[in-house]
Order: sequence, then structure tokens, then C-alpha cells
Amino acid sequence: MKIDEIHPAQANILSALLFVPSARYTDLNITKLDSDHFNFHIKRLVELNLVENLNDGKYSLTAKGKEFANRFDTDNKFIERQAKIACGIIYIKKENGVTKYLLQKRLKQPYYGYFFSRNGIFS
Repeated sequence: MKIDEIHPAQANILSALLFVPSARYTDLNITKLDSDHFNFHIKRLVELNLVENLNDGKYSLTAKGKEFANRFDTDNKFIERQAKIACGIIYIKKENGVTKYLLQKRLKQPYYGYFFSRNGIFS
């Protein structure tokens, strides 16, 4: 799928879902499109298997949607040409016989809400 197949309203939906595990229909309509217009765009994203409609009235990114949206430049709403590189630097400190760990929590899809540690990714 190419970015030119995604309407700007759909790009806004994908971008909003990057920073939350799920969101309600009304929370995703940040540009305040009329209901029919917005409904068309969200249904299109569901058809493309980028977004899924959860049973609790919320929407979330699918695995395909997470990967697609992860390549977004979220400020300018275009697909970046180069891969993003992520690095987690973990700090370990022993203090008075107690081992302390500094972890990084992911605040963007994919892996929203997961922690990165020296042993891998965990929730």
C-alpha cells in the first residue's frame, strides 16, 4: 500500500491511533468531519485491514496498520523513506545491595505500552 492511496482524513486517523491502544469514533474525528464523510474514511481503513472495530465501540490499529502507520512522519503526514531505528538504553544500578533498573516504556505503536529491557520487550 502506498501513501497516495490514503486520504488525509485517513492519515489523521492512523496518526491518532499511533499514540493510544484504542480510541472511540468521536475521539478519532479530530478534524470534525460530518458523520457520513468520517464514517466513509474509517470504514475504508477497516476494509484495508489497517484499523479494526473493537466490540466495545473503539477502534485500534491492526498489525498491518501499526506497521504502516509507524512509517508516518506524524507532523507532516507522509511516509518516511528510510526505516526507523529504535534503541533502548537500559541503566542498571546497585545501591545498598538493591539492584535498580531503568526501563523505557513505548508510547507509540507498534508495541504501545510495552517496556523495553535488556532481555527484550514485555508488557
